[in-house]
Amino acid sequence: MFQSVYDFLGGIGYTQPIHPPITHIPVGLTIGALVFTLIAVIFGRERLRLSGWHAAVLALIGVVPTALLGYMDWQHRMGGTWMPEIGWKIGLASALFVFQFAALFVARKGKVGFVLSIVLHVVCFGLVMVLGFI
Repeated sequence: MFQSVYDFLGGIGYTQPIHPPITHIPVGLTIGALVFTLIAVIFGRERLRLSGWHAAVLALIGVVPTALLGYMDWQHRMGGTWMPEIGWKIGLASALFVFQFAALFVARKGKVGFVLSIVLHVVCFGLVMVLGFI
């Protein structure tokens, strides 16, 4: 099923894995969500708080295709061979999705929820750093 995608990409000269380039979407947007939120808190810029929320929404959406393309690359390039790193990546990506969703959910719950969302954004930042390292 996935072979046709790789055949098409190979036909236009792209023979590299397709997962790594798309990882920049959730990683960059997760970092952006934290930065926008922190700047909003430090400088009292409400619009940047909203920008942070939007970045977190896009990061949450970006986790799904990133995980799917990672699965495709794993099946295509490694034949689905299980390795501990794959388990770590699946677990950490799942945690990132859950914590990103939680950060979005609690951000709309007043002052306490906003503070908790900052903590969750920091956790998400840590998760993307560890995912990038692995």
